Amino acid sequence: PVPGWFAAMKSERERNLEACASEFIGTFFLVFTVGLNVLQRAALAPISVGCMLTAMLFATAGVGGAAHLNPAVTLGFMLGRECGVGTKQALMLVLGQILGGLGGSYMYAAVLGVTFTLQPGPGFTAKEAFAVEFLFSAVLVFVVLHVAPRWGKDISGQYFGLAIGAVVMAAAFAVGHVSGCSLNPALALGVMSSHWLHTGTGLYYAPLYLLAPLIGGCLASAAHRALQVGSTDCAVGSMDRGPNVDVQL
Repeated sequence: PVPGWFAAMKSERERNLEACASEFIGTFFLVFTVGLNVLQRAALAPISVGCMLTAMLFATAGVGGAAHLNPAVTLGFMLGRECGVGTKQALMLVLGQILGGLGGSYMYAAVLGVTFTLQPGPGFTAKEAFAVEFLFSAVLVFVVLHVAPRWGKDISGQYFGLAIGAVVMAAAFAVGHVSGCSLNPALALGVMSSHWLHTGTGLYYAPLYLLAPLIGGCLASAAHRALQVGSTDCAVGSMDRGPNVDVQL
């Protein structure tokens, strides 16, 4: 017979791999959609991106995944939830997000034959771009921490994905011309690396787009903890409670 501790370890490994795979799929299609919209100069690109994000959140949460699709969100769950994401789980989630971001960016580059990078918009400085990336990343993670349903809860009647997608859509319309509105280190890494491979340039502002969302996530987690003193809610993104089970709350 298989020892109980071995079966439990295998189950945890399988859950982590499943979550990693779901993060890869969700982030892949998010970045792929962003790239196609940006490079084709779609007038309603924020709506397209917001809709894809919403769909991927529902899809990946529905199969027991974390539904983060963003390292800043994963960091927020690590720091801001009583039942947060453990270090090993977080590394698996971020791995899936990074691979998904790289895959999505290389795919739109292969389809269109061109790439782009992230940088402050015309007339704006790095300081201003950092400010909006930081602030809107903070509000994004703050909303996720507050609206994501509890781990193990049936999400069929939930609308959390709409709230999160709406934040990204609003941010893209508001500050897209200031910074490009990345708000996601996995997206930024994919976009910039594909451009670097294609042109040999485009990494100058990488620290800005990688660090601003993560710092914003830290602020959001602190705000969430301040507003949730005494709460022990565990969201879909919080994986420490074990396998997904149908719990009626």
